[in-house]
Amino acid sequence: GLRVERVGSLPCSHSSRQQPSGMMAMMTLLLSATAGALVTPPARSLHVAAWQGAAVTADVPANVARVATEVAAAGREGVEVLLFPEMFLHGYDATEEQLRELALTQDSPELKQVAEAAAGAGVCVGVPYAERDGEALFNSMAVFDATGELVCNYRKVNLWGDWEQGLFQRGAPGSF
Repeated sequence: GLRVERVGSLPCSHSSRQQPSGMMAMMTLLLSATAGALVTPPARSLHVAAWQGAAVTADVPANVARVATEVAAAGREGVEVLLFPEMFLHGYDATEEQLRELALTQDSPELKQVAEAAAGAGVCVGVPYAERDGEALFNSMAVFDATGELVCNYRKVNLWGDWEQGLFQRGAPGSF
């Protein structure tokens, strides 16, 4: 189950003078989605959790069910933002053939189920998945706000290693 470990507070603010990149940009977006807008001090505490665990390789329905279960548990624990590991809906160790066959579009029924879970628990959720856009595949993260609205679909920009670089298209720098 979900184990919430409180290690401090994360202020929900961001200076507009600097342009965040990579994971910092993702966190800024998640914080913004949870707060409703970029806020200025005084900042409030925000309960953020990263779920750590293995996906069931190439079993998207099982992984979506796990996301829904953990989102509900996070909501009961007062978590406001819940993040899942890279490629969680498909499993990072899925083969190229499995990813090409099982890749999702942004409007897929599976992502709609994640949106419903987010809305039901009132939790902002970041869930990574293999995204299909035409013939291109992306290593993506769908971000839903606490009402279940898709507020961002981030496509990984800095692909790591030969496997990722050979399989996935690079996301546009600075795009959300």
